[in-house]
Amino acid sequence: MEKLIITAAICGAEVTKEQNPAVPYTVEEIVREAESAYKAGASIIHLHVREDDGTPTQSKERFKACIDAIKEKCPDAIIQPSTGGAVGMTDLERLQPTELGPEMATLDCGTCNFGGDEVFTNTENTIKNFGKIMIERGVKPEIEVFDKGMVDYAIKYAKQGYIKYPMHFDFVLGVQMTASARDLVFISESIPAGSTWTVAGIGRHEFPMAALAITMGGHVRVGFEDNVYIEKGVLAKSNGELVEKVVRLAKELGREIATPAEARKILGEDKIIGVSAHNYEEAKIALENGADYLGVGAIFATQTKDDAQNISMDTLNEICQKTNLKLFVSLDKPCVKSDYNIVEWESEKVGKKRRDNGYLRLVYDKG
Repeated sequence: MEKLIITAAICGAEVTKEQNPAVPYTVEEIVREAESAYKAGASIIHLHVREDDGTPTQSKERFKACIDAIKEKCPDAIIQPSTGGAVGMTDLERLQPTELGPEMATLDCGTCNFGGDEVFTNTENTIKNFGKIMIERGVKPEIEVFDKGMVDYAIKYAKQGYIKYPMHFDFVLGVQMTASARDLVFISESIPAGSTWTVAGIGRHEFPMAALAITMGGHVRVGFEDNVYIEKGVLAKSNGELVEKVVRLAKELGREIATPAEARKILGEDKIIGVSAHNYEEAKIALENGADYLGVGAIFATQTKDDAQNISMDTLNEICQKTNLKLFVSLDKPCVKSDYNIVEWESEKVGKKRRDNGYLRLVYDKG
Protein backbone atom coordinates (compact mmCIF):
# COMPACT_ATOMS: atom_id res chain seq x y z
CA MET A 1 0.00 0.00 0.00
CA GLU A 2 1.26 3.50 -0.81
CA LYS A 3 2.37 5.76 1.99
CA LEU A 4 -0.30 8.06 3.40
CA ILE A 5 -0.53 11.65 2.15
CA ILE A 6 -1.92 13.99 4.79
CA THR A 7 -3.43 17.29 3.70
CA ALA A 8 -4.00 20.04 6.25
CA ALA A 9 -6.85 22.44 5.47
CA ILE A 10 -5.68 25.01 7.95
CA CYS A 11 -8.31 27.77 7.93
CA GLY A 12 -11.03 27.57 5.27
CA ALA A 13 -13.24 30.51 4.35
CA GLU A 14 -16.14 30.13 6.75
CA VAL A 15 -14.84 28.94 10.16
CA THR A 16 -14.16 31.72 12.69
CA LYS A 17 -12.27 32.44 15.90
CA GLU A 18 -15.63 32.38 17.68
CA GLN A 19 -15.72 28.67 16.91
CA ASN A 20 -12.08 28.12 17.84
CA PRO A 21 -9.70 30.94 18.89
CA ALA A 22 -6.80 29.18 17.14
CA VAL A 23 -8.34 29.64 13.66
CA PRO A 24 -5.80 31.76 11.74
CA TYR A 25 -6.57 35.06 9.99
CA THR A 26 -3.34 37.05 9.73
CA VAL A 27 -0.32 36.04 7.66
CA GLU A 28 1.61 35.25 10.83
CA GLU A 29 -1.21 33.07 12.18
CA ILE A 30 -1.59 31.23 8.87
CA VAL A 31 2.15 30.50 8.80
CA ARG A 32 1.99 29.29 12.42
CA GLU A 33 -0.77 26.82 11.59
CA ALA A 34 0.85 25.65 8.35
CA GLU A 35 4.13 25.00 10.17
CA SER A 36 2.40 23.10 12.97
CA ALA A 37 0.67 20.82 10.44
CA TYR A 38 3.83 20.36 8.36
CA LYS A 39 5.97 19.44 11.37
CA ALA A 40 3.30 16.95 12.49
CA GLY A 41 3.37 15.12 9.13
CA ALA A 42 1.27 16.97 6.56
CA SER A 43 2.68 17.02 3.03
CA ILE A 44 0.03 19.29 1.53
CA ILE A 45 -1.17 22.62 2.90
CA HIS A 46 -4.64 23.36 1.52
CA LEU A 47 -4.78 27.14 1.66
CA HIS A 48 -7.52 29.71 1.96
CA VAL A 49 -6.49 33.19 3.03
CA ARG A 50 -8.18 35.89 5.10
CA GLU A 51 -7.89 39.58 5.73
CA ASP A 52 -6.68 40.40 9.23
CA ASP A 53 -10.30 40.75 10.41
CA GLY A 54 -11.13 37.24 9.17
CA THR A 55 -12.87 38.23 5.93
CA PRO A 56 -12.20 35.60 3.25
CA THR A 57 -10.36 36.87 0.18
CA GLN A 58 -8.93 35.50 -3.06
CA SER A 59 -6.53 38.41 -3.44
CA LYS A 60 -3.46 37.32 -5.37
CA GLU A 61 -1.33 39.62 -3.23
CA ARG A 62 -2.61 38.10 0.01
CA PHE A 63 -2.02 34.58 -1.31
CA LYS A 64 1.51 35.51 -2.37
CA ALA A 65 2.30 36.95 1.05
CA CYS A 66 1.07 33.79 2.78
CA ILE A 67 2.68 31.34 0.33
CA ASP A 68 6.06 33.08 0.48
CA ALA A 69 5.97 33.11 4.27
CA ILE A 70 4.88 29.46 4.50
CA LYS A 71 7.71 28.40 2.18
CA GLU A 72 10.24 29.95 4.53
CA LYS A 73 9.06 27.64 7.34
CA CYS A 74 7.94 24.64 5.26
CA PRO A 75 10.31 24.72 2.26
CA ASP A 76 9.28 21.46 0.58
CA ALA A 77 5.56 21.42 1.44
CA ILE A 78 3.05 21.23 -1.41
CA ILE A 79 0.96 24.40 -1.11
CA GLN A 80 -2.49 23.98 -2.63
CA PRO A 81 -4.48 27.24 -2.93
CA SER A 82 -8.25 27.00 -2.98
CA THR A 83 -10.09 28.27 -6.04
CA GLY A 84 -13.34 27.74 -4.17
CA GLY A 85 -12.93 30.99 -2.30
CA ALA A 86 -16.16 31.81 -0.51
CA VAL A 87 -19.83 31.74 -1.46
CA GLY A 88 -20.68 34.68 -3.76
CA MET A 89 -17.25 35.25 -5.30
CA THR A 90 -16.90 35.57 -9.09
CA ASP A 91 -14.92 33.11 -11.21
CA LEU A 92 -12.19 35.66 -11.90
CA GLU A 93 -11.83 36.37 -8.18
CA ARG A 94 -11.57 32.68 -7.39
CA LEU A 95 -8.88 32.01 -10.02
CA GLN A 96 -6.44 34.68 -8.82
CA PRO A 97 -4.10 32.36 -6.84
CA THR A 98 -3.47 30.21 -9.94
CA GLU A 99 -1.66 33.21 -11.45
CA LEU A 100 1.11 32.55 -8.91
CA GLY A 101 2.01 29.19 -10.50
CA PRO A 102 1.29 26.81 -7.59
CA GLU A 103 1.91 23.08 -7.99
CA MET A 104 -1.72 22.30 -7.20
CA ALA A 105 -5.03 24.07 -6.74
CA THR A 106 -8.57 22.91 -6.14
CA LEU A 107 -11.15 22.42 -8.88
CA ASP A 108 -14.74 22.06 -7.67
CA CYS A 109 -16.75 19.86 -10.02
CA GLY A 110 -20.33 20.82 -9.16
CA THR A 111 -22.73 23.09 -7.34
CA CYS A 112 -23.35 22.43 -3.66
CA ASN A 113 -25.79 23.53 -0.96
CA PHE A 114 -23.83 25.02 1.94
CA GLY A 115 -26.62 25.41 4.48
CA GLY A 116 -29.56 27.78 4.77
CA ASP A 117 -29.76 29.88 1.61
CA GLU A 118 -26.08 29.56 0.73
CA VAL A 119 -25.30 27.87 -2.60
CA PHE A 120 -21.73 27.27 -3.78
CA THR A 121 -22.15 27.62 -7.53
CA ASN A 122 -20.01 25.85 -10.14
CA THR A 123 -21.67 25.81 -13.55
CA GLU A 124 -20.50 23.53 -16.35
CA ASN A 125 -18.80 26.48 -18.04
CA THR A 126 -17.10 27.44 -14.76
CA ILE A 127 -15.68 23.93 -14.35
CA LYS A 128 -14.46 23.75 -17.95
CA ASN A 129 -12.93 27.22 -17.81
CA PHE A 130 -11.13 26.50 -14.53
CA GLY A 131 -9.82 23.21 -15.93
CA LYS A 132 -8.59 24.85 -19.13
CA ILE A 133 -6.83 27.65 -17.27
CA MET A 134 -5.16 25.20 -14.86
CA ILE A 135 -3.80 23.20 -17.79
CA GLU A 136 -2.48 26.40 -19.42
CA ARG A 137 -0.80 27.46 -16.15
CA GLY A 138 0.65 24.02 -15.37
CA VAL A 139 -1.36 23.60 -12.16
CA LYS A 140 -2.44 20.11 -11.09
CA PRO A 141 -6.07 20.22 -9.96
CA GLU A 142 -7.36 18.46 -6.89
CA ILE A 143 -10.89 17.52 -7.95
CA GLU A 144 -13.23 18.55 -5.13
CA VAL A 145 -16.38 16.42 -5.06
CA PHE A 146 -19.28 16.57 -2.65
CA ASP A 147 -21.28 13.72 -4.22
CA LYS A 148 -21.00 10.98 -6.85
CA GLY A 149 -22.37 13.18 -9.64
CA MET A 150 -19.33 15.42 -9.36
CA VAL A 151 -17.07 12.43 -10.02
CA ASP A 152 -19.05 11.81 -13.21
CA TYR A 153 -18.60 15.45 -14.24
CA ALA A 154 -14.83 15.17 -13.72
CA ILE A 155 -14.66 12.04 -15.88
CA LYS A 156 -16.78 13.72 -18.56
CA TYR A 157 -14.59 16.83 -18.69
CA ALA A 158 -11.39 14.79 -18.65
CA LYS A 159 -12.62 12.98 -21.75
CA GLN A 160 -13.26 16.39 -23.32
CA GLY A 161 -9.72 17.55 -22.52
CA TYR A 162 -10.44 20.00 -19.70
CA ILE A 163 -8.76 17.92 -16.97
CA LYS A 164 -5.50 16.02 -17.36
CA TYR A 165 -4.68 12.54 -16.13
CA PRO A 166 -3.80 11.25 -13.60
CA MET A 167 -6.63 12.80 -11.58
CA HIS A 168 -6.54 13.35 -7.83
CA PHE A 169 -9.88 13.56 -6.00
CA ASP A 170 -10.88 14.97 -2.63
CA PHE A 171 -14.15 13.49 -1.35
CA VAL A 172 -15.76 16.04 0.97
CA LEU A 173 -18.26 13.95 2.91
CA GLY A 174 -20.79 15.07 5.47
CA VAL A 175 -22.05 18.12 3.57
CA GLN A 176 -24.08 16.98 0.56
CA MET A 177 -23.25 13.25 0.59
CA THR A 178 -23.30 11.32 3.84
CA ALA A 179 -20.05 10.38 5.53
CA SER A 180 -20.52 6.63 5.81
CA ALA A 181 -18.34 3.61 5.07
CA ARG A 182 -20.82 2.55 2.38
CA ASP A 183 -20.63 5.87 0.57
CA LEU A 184 -16.85 6.18 0.83
CA VAL A 185 -16.42 2.73 -0.72
CA PHE A 186 -18.97 3.57 -3.42
CA ILE A 187 -17.44 6.90 -4.43
CA SER A 188 -13.82 5.71 -4.24
CA GLU A 189 -14.64 2.81 -6.57
CA SER A 190 -16.21 5.25 -9.07
CA ILE A 191 -13.03 7.10 -10.09
CA PRO A 192 -10.87 6.20 -13.12
CA ALA A 193 -8.02 3.72 -12.91
CA GLY A 194 -4.74 5.40 -12.00
CA SER A 195 -6.45 8.14 -9.97
CA THR A 196 -5.67 8.90 -6.34
CA TRP A 197 -8.06 10.11 -3.68
CA THR A 198 -8.24 11.70 -0.27
CA VAL A 199 -11.22 12.14 2.03
CA ALA A 200 -12.26 15.11 4.13
CA GLY A 201 -14.85 14.15 6.74
CA ILE A 202 -16.69 17.22 7.97
CA GLY A 203 -17.14 17.84 11.70
CA ARG A 204 -17.51 14.69 13.79
CA HIS A 205 -16.91 12.56 10.68
CA GLU A 206 -13.30 13.71 10.27
CA PHE A 207 -11.52 10.93 12.13
CA PRO A 208 -13.86 8.02 11.27
CA MET A 209 -13.37 8.87 7.60
CA ALA A 210 -9.61 9.20 8.16
CA ALA A 211 -9.41 5.73 9.69
CA LEU A 212 -11.35 4.24 6.77
CA ALA A 213 -9.14 5.95 4.20
CA ILE A 214 -5.99 4.73 5.93
CA THR A 215 -7.15 1.12 5.71
CA MET A 216 -8.57 1.46 2.16
CA GLY A 217 -5.40 2.86 0.61
CA GLY A 218 -6.71 6.39 0.19
CA HIS A 219 -5.35 9.58 1.72
CA VAL A 220 -6.58 11.95 4.42
CA ARG A 221 -7.44 15.63 4.85
CA VAL A 222 -7.91 17.20 8.28
CA GLY A 223 -7.82 20.75 9.58
CA PHE A 224 -9.79 23.66 10.99
CA GLU A 225 -11.61 24.17 7.69
CA ASP A 226 -13.39 20.85 8.25
CA ASN A 227 -13.41 20.37 12.01
CA VAL A 228 -12.24 22.37 15.05
CA TYR A 229 -12.38 19.58 17.67
CA ILE A 230 -9.72 17.03 18.60
CA GLU A 231 -12.37 14.93 20.35
CA LYS A 232 -15.98 15.42 21.39
CA GLY A 233 -16.32 18.71 23.22
CA VAL A 234 -12.57 19.45 23.22
CA LEU A 235 -11.28 22.16 20.87
CA ALA A 236 -8.08 21.36 18.97
CA LYS A 237 -5.16 23.59 19.98
CA SER A 238 -3.76 23.68 16.46
CA ASN A 239 -3.93 22.08 13.03
CA GLY A 240 -0.80 20.21 14.03
CA GLU A 241 -2.72 18.47 16.81
CA LEU A 242 -5.28 17.24 14.26
CA VAL A 243 -2.50 15.96 11.98
CA GLU A 244 -0.78 14.24 14.90
CA LYS A 245 -3.95 12.27 15.61
CA VAL A 246 -4.02 11.01 12.01
CA VAL A 247 -0.35 10.04 12.26
CA ARG A 248 -1.13 8.01 15.41
CA LEU A 249 -4.05 6.30 13.68
CA ALA A 250 -1.86 5.45 10.70
CA LYS A 251 0.86 4.04 12.95
CA GLU A 252 -1.63 1.84 14.78
CA LEU A 253 -2.99 0.62 11.45
CA GLY A 254 0.44 -0.01 9.94
CA ARG A 255 0.55 2.75 7.30
CA GLU A 256 3.61 4.93 6.84
CA ILE A 257 3.35 8.70 6.32
CA ALA A 258 4.48 10.21 3.00
CA THR A 259 6.97 13.04 2.93
CA PRO A 260 6.27 15.89 0.49
CA ALA A 261 8.74 14.34 -1.98
CA GLU A 262 6.99 10.98 -1.70
CA ALA A 263 3.60 12.67 -2.06
CA ARG A 264 4.73 14.28 -5.32
CA LYS A 265 5.72 10.86 -6.63
CA ILE A 266 2.40 9.30 -5.61
CA LEU A 267 0.43 12.11 -7.26
CA GLY A 268 2.80 12.53 -10.17
CA GLU A 269 2.79 11.92 -13.87
CA ASP A 270 4.86 8.72 -13.80
CA LYS A 271 1.81 6.68 -12.83
CA ILE A 272 0.36 4.19 -15.32
CA ILE A 273 -2.94 5.66 -16.47
CA GLY A 274 -5.81 3.81 -18.12
CA VAL A 275 -8.74 5.65 -19.70
CA SER A 276 -12.02 4.42 -21.17
CA ALA A 277 -12.74 5.40 -24.77
CA HIS A 278 -15.71 4.64 -27.01
CA ASN A 279 -14.54 6.38 -30.19
CA TYR A 280 -11.41 7.80 -31.78
CA GLU A 281 -12.03 11.37 -30.55
CA GLU A 282 -12.11 10.21 -26.92
CA ALA A 283 -9.00 8.09 -27.56
CA LYS A 284 -7.19 11.08 -29.09
CA ILE A 285 -7.96 13.31 -26.09
CA ALA A 286 -6.87 10.55 -23.68
CA LEU A 287 -3.56 10.24 -25.56
CA GLU A 288 -3.01 14.02 -25.45
CA ASN A 289 -3.71 14.02 -21.70
CA GLY A 290 -1.10 11.37 -20.95
CA ALA A 291 -2.97 8.04 -20.93
CA ASP A 292 -0.81 4.92 -21.14
CA TYR A 293 -3.53 2.52 -22.21
CA LEU A 294 -7.18 2.55 -23.24
CA GLY A 295 -10.10 0.49 -22.05
CA VAL A 296 -12.27 -0.03 -25.12
CA GLY A 297 -15.56 -1.83 -25.49
CA ALA A 298 -17.54 -3.77 -24.94
CA ILE A 299 -17.34 -5.32 -28.40
CA PHE A 300 -20.31 -7.53 -27.61
CA ALA A 301 -23.25 -7.10 -25.28
CA THR A 302 -22.09 -7.56 -21.69
CA GLN A 303 -23.91 -8.70 -18.57
CA THR A 304 -21.42 -7.04 -16.22
CA LYS A 305 -22.48 -3.41 -16.74
CA ASP A 306 -26.00 -2.33 -17.62
CA ASP A 307 -24.83 1.00 -19.01
CA ALA A 308 -21.91 -0.31 -21.08
CA GLN A 309 -21.63 1.22 -24.54
CA ASN A 310 -20.90 -1.31 -27.25
CA ILE A 311 -18.55 -0.33 -30.07
CA SER A 312 -18.08 -1.82 -33.52
CA MET A 313 -15.03 -3.61 -34.86
CA ASP A 314 -14.63 -0.73 -37.33
CA THR A 315 -14.35 1.72 -34.42
CA LEU A 316 -11.89 -0.57 -32.65
CA ASN A 317 -9.74 -0.81 -35.75
CA GLU A 318 -9.82 2.97 -36.25
CA ILE A 319 -8.55 3.49 -32.69
CA CYS A 320 -5.85 0.86 -33.23
CA GLN A 321 -4.68 2.39 -36.49
CA LYS A 322 -4.59 6.01 -35.29
CA THR A 323 -3.04 5.59 -31.83
CA ASN A 324 -0.01 3.80 -30.45
CA LEU A 325 -1.62 2.95 -27.13
CA LYS A 326 -2.18 -0.55 -25.86
CA LEU A 327 -5.90 -1.38 -25.85
CA PHE A 328 -7.70 -3.51 -23.28
CA VAL A 329 -10.95 -4.75 -24.70
CA SER A 330 -13.97 -6.07 -22.80
CA LEU A 331 -15.36 -9.25 -24.29
CA ASP A 332 -18.45 -11.26 -23.47
CA LYS A 333 -17.38 -14.14 -25.75
CA PRO A 334 -14.35 -14.98 -27.94
CA CYS A 335 -13.56 -12.08 -30.27
CA VAL A 336 -13.76 -12.35 -34.00
CA LYS A 337 -10.43 -12.33 -35.80
CA SER A 338 -9.19 -8.85 -36.70
CA ASP A 339 -6.08 -7.28 -38.14
CA TYR A 340 -4.46 -7.35 -34.71
CA ASN A 341 -3.29 -10.14 -32.48
CA ILE A 342 -5.10 -10.89 -29.23
CA VAL A 343 -2.88 -11.70 -26.28
CA GLU A 344 -3.62 -12.32 -22.64
CA TRP A 345 -3.49 -9.55 -20.07
CA GLU A 346 0.09 -8.50 -19.27
CA SER A 347 -0.40 -7.62 -15.63
CA GLU A 348 3.18 -6.53 -14.95
CA LYS A 349 2.83 -3.68 -17.44
CA VAL A 350 -0.40 -2.12 -16.27
CA GLY A 351 -1.01 -3.11 -12.67
CA LYS A 352 -3.45 -5.59 -11.22
CA LYS A 353 -4.91 -8.36 -13.30
CA ARG A 354 -8.67 -7.87 -13.64
CA ARG A 355 -11.52 -10.16 -14.44
CA ASP A 356 -15.16 -9.03 -14.39
CA ASN A 357 -17.37 -11.90 -13.24
CA GLY A 358 -15.16 -14.32 -15.12
CA TYR A 359 -15.03 -12.34 -18.36
CA LEU A 360 -11.43 -11.93 -19.43
CA ARG A 361 -10.26 -8.54 -20.61
CA LEU A 362 -7.83 -8.91 -23.51
CA VAL A 363 -5.09 -6.80 -25.02
CA TYR A 364 -4.93 -5.69 -28.66
CA ASP A 365 -1.32 -5.35 -29.80
CA LYS A 366 -0.32 -4.43 -33.31
CA GLY A 367 1.18 -7.61 -34.75
